[in-house]
Amino acid sequence: LGDVYKRQVYLLDAYDDLEHDRKKNCFNPLLEKEEDEMFDDWMKQLLTMMAVEFAKEFEKLPIIEDVEILRNIIYSGIWTRYEEVRNKRAQGEWRQNDEKSV
Repeated sequence: LGDVYKRQVYLLDAYDDLEHDRKKNCFNPLLEKEEDEMFDDWMKQLLTMMAVEFAKEFEKLPIIEDVEILRNIIYSGIWTRYEEVRNKRAQGEWRQNDEKSV
């Protein structure tokens, strides 16, 4: 259960750090894939598959205390963060395209 969650957090963090890592010439496992025009959709699919796997295992646990808080994080938190990053990336791309046209 922990490994799936760690991978999901790692990928979301790598997704968020793409621009910084590209500028600083730092390693990011997603840099090469970013060139694909369907990259953001691919990223969402990947995170969705991981979230499904994680949620399936989570629901098997005998958790009673604070289960609703944990479910909120699992079922909503990751997507809230994903949308923040995707919107930030979309605005950055818009700015880059706007700067190129000047």
